[in-house]
Amino acid sequence: IHQVATLEHQSCLLLTSRERPRDYARLERDSYPVHSLQLSGLDEKTGYLLLKVQRGIEAQGDAESQLIKRYSGNPLALKLVADTVDGIFGGDIGEFLADDTLIFDDIRTVLDQHFARLTDLEQQILFWLAVEREPIPPQSLRENLLHLPRQRDFLEALRGLQRHSLVERQGNDYTLQNVVTEYVTERLVEFVIAEIVSGQLNRFHQQALLKAQAKEYVRESQMRLLLTPIGDRLLSQLGRTQLKVQLQILLDELRQHPPYNTSYAGGNLLNLLLHLKMDVTGYDFSTLHIRQAYLKGAKLPSVNFTAADFPHTAFTEDFGHIFSLAISPRGAAQSLLAAGGNTGEIRLWRLVDTQPVAVLRGHQRMVPSLAFSPDGEYLASVSMDRTLRVWSTATGQEVAVFGGSETGFLAIAFSPDGELLASGDRGNMVRLWHWRSGQAVATLKAHGDWVHALAFHPTQPLLASGSHDGAICLWRLGHTTEPTGELAQLDNPATDQPIAVTLLHRLHLHTQMIWSLAFHPDGTQLASGSGDQTIRLWDVASGELLQTLHGHTGHVRALLFTPDGKWLISGGADHLLRVWNLADGRIIDTLRGHTNVIWSIALSGDGTLLASGGVDDTIRLWHFDPARGSQALRTLHGFVAPIHAIACDPRLDAAAPIVTGDGQGNIRFWSMAVMESDSHVLLTGHKETVVALLFTPDGSRLASASTDGTLCIWDSTSGEMLDMVATGGQPLACLTMGPRGVQLVGATQGGAIYCWEIGVAGKVQLLHTFQQEVHGLHGVAFHPQGEFIATTAADGKIRLWQTDGKCVLQLVAGAQGYWSVAFDAGGAMLAAASRAGMVAVWDMREQTRGQLLATWQAHTDHIHQIAFSPDGKQLAAGSYDKAIRFWDVESQRSTISFTVQGGSIYSLAFGPGGQSILYSPADQNIYNGEIESGNILNTYKGHTKNVNSIAISPDGKWLASGSADEDVGLWEISSGELIQRFEGHTDDVNCVAFSPDGEWLASGSSDQTVRLWKLPKGKPERFFFDPSIADKEDAREVRQMGPGIVTLPCDAPLPPGASCICDCINASRSHPGTTSVCVCNTITVPAGTPLSSDMVCVCDTISIGSTPAPAKTYYYTKPETYYRTYYYTKPKTYYYTSSYWYPN
Repeated sequence: IHQVATLEHQSCLLLTSRERPRDYARLERDSYPVHSLQLSGLDEKTGYLLLKVQRGIEAQGDAESQLIKRYSGNPLALKLVADTVDGIFGGDIGEFLADDTLIFDDIRTVLDQHFARLTDLEQQILFWLAVEREPIPPQSLRENLLHLPRQRDFLEALRGLQRHSLVERQGNDYTLQNVVTEYVTERLVEFVIAEIVSGQLNRFHQQALLKAQAKEYVRESQMRLLLTPIGDRLLSQLGRTQLKVQLQILLDELRQHPPYNTSYAGGNLLNLLLHLKMDVTGYDFSTLHIRQAYLKGAKLPSVNFTAADFPHTAFTEDFGHIFSLAISPRGAAQSLLAAGGNTGEIRLWRLVDTQPVAVLRGHQRMVPSLAFSPDGEYLASVSMDRTLRVWSTATGQEVAVFGGSETGFLAIAFSPDGELLASGDRGNMVRLWHWRSGQAVATLKAHGDWVHALAFHPTQPLLASGSHDGAICLWRLGHTTEPTGELAQLDNPATDQPIAVTLLHRLHLHTQMIWSLAFHPDGTQLASGSGDQTIRLWDVASGELLQTLHGHTGHVRALLFTPDGKWLISGGADHLLRVWNLADGRIIDTLRGHTNVIWSIALSGDGTLLASGGVDDTIRLWHFDPARGSQALRTLHGFVAPIHAIACDPRLDAAAPIVTGDGQGNIRFWSMAVMESDSHVLLTGHKETVVALLFTPDGSRLASASTDGTLCIWDSTSGEMLDMVATGGQPLACLTMGPRGVQLVGATQGGAIYCWEIGVAGKVQLLHTFQQEVHGLHGVAFHPQGEFIATTAADGKIRLWQTDGKCVLQLVAGAQGYWSVAFDAGGAMLAAASRAGMVAVWDMREQTRGQLLATWQAHTDHIHQIAFSPDGKQLAAGSYDKAIRFWDVESQRSTISFTVQGGSIYSLAFGPGGQSILYSPADQNIYNGEIESGNILNTYKGHTKNVNSIAISPDGKWLASGSADEDVGLWEISSGELIQRFEGHTDDVNCVAFSPDGEWLASGSSDQTVRLWKLPKGKPERFFFDPSIADKEDAREVRQMGPGIVTLPCDAPLPPGASCICDCINASRSHPGTTSVCVCNTITVPAGTPLSSDMVCVCDTISIGSTPAPAKTYYYTKPETYYRTYYYTKPKTYYYTSSYWYPN
């Protein structure tokens, strides 16, 4: 080849090869008559000719097009695959494509030959290109390598891969053909599996299996094509138990060999464990580099990351619900994404890489609206805390703050010139502000309800406002000597030329509240999103309705036009983003990913990046491309701190009766009057987890304890911190209060016990400090008269302390270790239960204090709960051994025991009057058992998983339950009837509690939320089916349940005066599984009228009193069996839950 290139001759040599000869580039560069042409893949037309002419495969729709694209038009690959399609799949390309396999033996043989000749550096580069899944610049590719090679060596390896035709160059970036990508991915999966099984790691150190900072669709591909097959095959080979052991061994070896600490193995192990959903509690990743770990939303209880480093790791962000988003305009100094949430904080990220820039703190409550100034130098925000603030985006400093709303702001917008701000509030007002002076220059009064949406016209002095009254107002703004608007008022003009405002149009075709408004970029149209699930387009000049867009199935909370004006984007309560073609009003794309209401959306100035946020605690970034389909780029995951403590104010008239403490040290007083997610007062002072909250008996003071070692006393009316005392850095583990609300006792994790006294002004005085001999305090209880404090510790001893710090008794019963302790109501006895199933009771009366009254081996397993009866005569214990046993206090004997069906006892409580015991075993049900006989009085069925907690209402009528099925149940104790099911938690419900007045129910869940539920007044109005006959085919057997409304069989004669009052819920005249059932011949008769024998009720018909519901009411037949759709009636709203209706 060298001679042909350098000697004189009259020949032409044409050389084709899959790789370029090593010295060919130099010959071409040295001006010899040598030229090269890099062949790309065949186009569709040529590829089809190859398939048809050389292999005889005929056209099959777009199947051959997909085949050519899948193999990147590579002629050799197409020839080889054509043989397979013809010989194995009978020429059916579609059947071959359905197999979803690119690599087979012939192609694998060719690629094996190539791969075997590569250097280790070249192989690493191929593996990284396979992991990246997209074209990547060479410098970024080099930085991925664990040991950074010399630039010369790296470039030589890259050129070598080009010579082998294994990499492709696209502009300045490098990537792999589809076939090569799949081949290299398979090789990497095989290497990793073999290394994990053998324990000899190599590629596992060198390669990240997941890029935490990658675009979302790329990361999902990495999980699907790398982590999933690796995990599945390891589980198949080793089994789950052995695999967990093997991964633990590898983790231990990583820590013990310092050279491995900085490799990718630590991050790979953590990603693999999380992907396999293995319990990582207590795992030790200390001193390791956790590279490229994706930890957003990950739960890592007690994982040791001491001295660990986290390069390129993605974490959960520290924010909650997102109610507002804004992106700085095109041309700003830097592209920023701003988000406002329920905590009052505003967060800024760089848009290019989603790195946090600043947290703006000043607001105290929800931030429902944000707006950047046109030049991007300022950010305006409004809050439910009744303030409007303006921030410098360069410094993050607050440059202006002013009020003006007595009820809280809801909306904010900058005028196109950046000089005016418009605000909407819950006082039904729109205000215009000269924000630099902080003066309101006009107040616009035209709405009859909250103003939630505002938009300035892009070129004209027009402002649109939308309200919860369903109306849209279009205002003209002008500088004149006097206002011309009939409805405009001037408030303290800030300039010599006051702003005059004229109401041009009042648009009122929506049937529910207006959530969002947006002007078209050319200013000719106005779009409105409403609670009636529609989007309407209006002509700005005339105010006429141009078009109504239907598609959302919930409130339309947010919308915007793209900069080119071709598309409209909307988001709403149905969790979906929709993209509309304005030319014909069609939905051209639907973006899915959010799991709750979308509150806000924003679009970058060039229209390529879309941001969306909502109450699922995520901000999602999308590459917006309506022509080819938008893709998810990144998701910023928020974090809601776990709730560790709840308390109810004992005052029935308290404005904020529920108090919660979370894992970040925050205390929140929640108002029930407004019932909104932001309706709370935030108290800050603790730096770590709040472990206990206690009200004084009169409700005037609240005490809180934290793991930061502090005790705080708060005025429960004003929220003012009255005092804070510290334990010298020892984390507080629990807190209890004396019966008069004056003394407090706190115990630290180290075993120290503090006794404080609360003074008149809320000041705390330390009375005594006393230390247990051992660490690890498990339980503490105050004597009902406040005389003593009982504690249990890790040594199993029970200690009785005077409030002056003197230990007066140490109680021991055998070699048992007692963990839980309780006084009876009168304080005459102290009971304790052990993990070994032993129960002991001591006399607490003065003359015989400390005398062991009785011990008995109550159970053969851990006792989960003990309880005294209301009259103090009996003690009950429930255990993991599936038994409940009772001890008669008076006779000091074990009396009754019975074994329950269903498994371990998780919770128990004495029923009203103390004659029965309510308990929940591990069988999804709750039972009310008669203590004397052990007979089951009622079985409370409805949960689908184990019941974790039960509580009885203060009046003894209701039973509440929290379950692993994520639901809360409310039951009537006397009848066993499920009155109401509360749905909303997204993880196990661990605890439930009634408020002192019995009007509210609080539930705490593993989803890190506390939910508060308003309880019905008495039984809700409902009509349900008898469970014993609900599944029978003959609907005639279903009993009639409601006054005033009956349903007749098909074609039955109607009684005189009867009339049809409902529209059919199904076009057919019968339901699946039933025969001759009429769903449309519903008639009305006066309440109390005897029914003839041929009349039956086959539907959950709703009546209000004795008056039938108005026309256009929808009814059901057997909803539990056949229907899951929600229907609504007026004047009351009814929701379908399980197999009954109830009003809300």
